[in-house]
Amino acid sequence: MLALIEHGKHGEAVRVAEERARQAPDDAKAREDYRLASVALLLEKCRRACFEDRDDEALESVTQARELAPGDRIVEGWYQKMLSKLADRARGQAIEAHASDNLELAKQKYDEAIRYEPDDLRAKDGAAQVLLQMNFRAGMGEAYYREGAQALSAYFLHEARSFFAYTIKYQPRNDRAAERKGEVSTMLAEDRVAIATDLEARGFYAAAENEYRIALLVEPTLPAALDGRNRASREAKAAEILAEVDRLTRKKRFDEARALLQANRDATEAQKESFENALADIEDRELESLYEIAVGFQSDARYLDARDAFETLLGRAQYYKDAITRKEVVEGFIQGAADTYAKALAATTDEDKISLLRRTDLYWPDYKDVRERLKALGANSRP
Repeated sequence: MLALIEHGKHGEAVRVAEERARQAPDDAKAREDYRLASVALLLEKCRRACFEDRDDEALESVTQARELAPGDRIVEGWYQKMLSKLADRARGQAIEAHASDNLELAKQKYDEAIRYEPDDLRAKDGAAQVLLQMNFRAGMGEAYYREGAQALSAYFLHEARSFFAYTIKYQPRNDRAAERKGEVSTMLAEDRVAIATDLEARGFYAAAENEYRIALLVEPTLPAALDGRNRASREAKAAEILAEVDRLTRKKRFDEARALLQANRDATEAQKESFENALADIEDRELESLYEIAVGFQSDARYLDARDAFETLLGRAQYYKDAITRKEVVEGFIQGAADTYAKALAATTDEDKISLLRRTDLYWPDYKDVRERLKALGANSRP
């Protein structure tokens, strides 16, 4: 089996070792040979994929090898190599997206780089800059951005933190440096949490979430930042729901807006009053829309439609504006037109017919065949 591995025949080596292990399930050496052959095959797959820039496949292969051979120096070396390569790729994509002003993609790629290499200060710096820019665009203002950028610069270029970080890199067992670095990081993260807390209190939930995320770039386990990010993230999503509800309401898609609100009432703790106000706003705007429709029908002399529209409105709000008076006026026109038209049909002289038909037309323009009858009598609708 070793000869097969040495000659690069990893697949065949695994098949031979697997067959031996299957035939002798109690043979510890056969099981070990099968494990070693499998690790060798996975490493070979990792190398090939890496050289062909199929980095995700390479990482998957070496991760499987790592599970079979935990602590193996060669396997661990390739694992770290792939994490570094993938982090470099993601960081490069993030920088390109950042330069192209695609902040969402840049944030996503910086986060990806940090997942591969949690201590990558370049990726953390880029991610924080993106988050600050997103806050600026969200309306935080130029002064906020300038102060935030200065604070960020002071944080990431902080001499003490850099010194402790490099000390730990070259002296991994220097506990004092690690302790001091942790203290500096905590202080800096707490500064960002203070900014986030203020933004959250003022209702800028998306901006607060970004600040909490910056704090977590500094101190990934800070409880106040973790809790704050989760809370602000939830409220930011709730704020997005409110914005969508407002959009739907403005487009007069009232049922959709109401359903969206009711389905997400439990999505917020801090904005419950805003949700209730939005629900009331939907009702107000819907009533106003019904009123506008009814008035439009009335103005267009579509009196039957106007009467029905006012009835619908008054069924929802009994004393809405002047809807009762308008409905009575419309009904008066309907009844007046019907009465004078009936009298016109019963009139015995052309003069009376013309007079009554003209009165009908005054009540209700275009009522039935009034104008056709006037024309047949040689008269206009207006004297």
